[in-house]
Amino acid sequence: MRLYVGIIDFDLFQSLREARCSEVNFWRPSGNSNFKALSRGELFLFKLHSPHNSIVGGGFYQDFSVLPTSLAWEAFGTSNGAGSCVAMIERIYKYRKTERFADPDPLIGCVVLSSAFYFDEGDELTVPDDWSNKIVQGKLYNTAEKSGAQLYEQIQQKMSRQECRYFQDTLLAPEIGVGHFKLQVIEAYGRRCAVSGEKAAPVLSVAQIRPLRYGGFKGVSNGILLRSDYRALFERGYLTVTPDYKIEVSKRVAADFGSSSTYLSLEGQSVKVPESPEKKPSRSYLEWHNKRLFLG
Repeated sequence: MRLYVGIIDFDLFQSLREARCSEVNFWRPSGNSNFKALSRGELFLFKLHSPHNSIVGGGFYQDFSVLPTSLAWEAFGTSNGAGSCVAMIERIYKYRKTERFADPDPLIGCVVLSSAFYFDEGDELTVPDDWSNKIVQGKLYNTAEKSGAQLYEQIQQKMSRQECRYFQDTLLAPEIGVGHFKLQVIEAYGRRCAVSGEKAAPVLSVAQIRPLRYGGFKGVSNGILLRSDYRALFERGYLTVTPDYKIEVSKRVAADFGSSSTYLSLEGQSVKVPESPEKKPSRSYLEWHNKRLFLG
């Protein structure tokens, strides 16, 4: 089994730990690199920058994607380790030594982790003996080797019985989080609004067709990528999408916003859905939205 030890800033780690984020976007400031070190469900550990040479927590690898920062914020919010999208972008500028006029929405690498855990102060692990201070991003370990086996054993001893449920010879991938669900929807729609085809990342947003609080599941077929105003209307029932992927506009649009509202022209328009059958909006969930949320 493989384990990856990635280097993380103290301030970023503190933000994640204080918020007790179960899902984490361990982002990389460069959008030019890929991450292929782990398979889904394998262990990713957090190691603080020098002089804090200690392992302070981790999570279970889910996915990797390169996204504009605005879409990474839309998907993961404070699980990016920042209080706002602006604060996150400022931190990226610090690493990349650039600024907003040159790079208004920087691309970043998103390493998606779930079931994150955090060690208390004084309970951290020392790095393996073969760790080098020259390592910039991280180092891969394998339990077939002595240092990897020792690290694996130390982590097992730190974690509770429940957290250890993934520590098996054949790993079970943890359930995806809301952020990972949103990322999958964003990619399935090619980063375009399903209604307008809009590609401007800062105004794109993922809508749940049947919200999780009403029994919806975290799968691509329960999401649709929309421009933020369309999402707001969809979630409030002013718009719906029929099972044959046509837009239906509520009579309340004219009543509440006036007969000249531009949204009235959306009536009957086809939405652009993914070609893959399993990624298309669930017809049963669209029917649920039509009956339960649409204002008619």
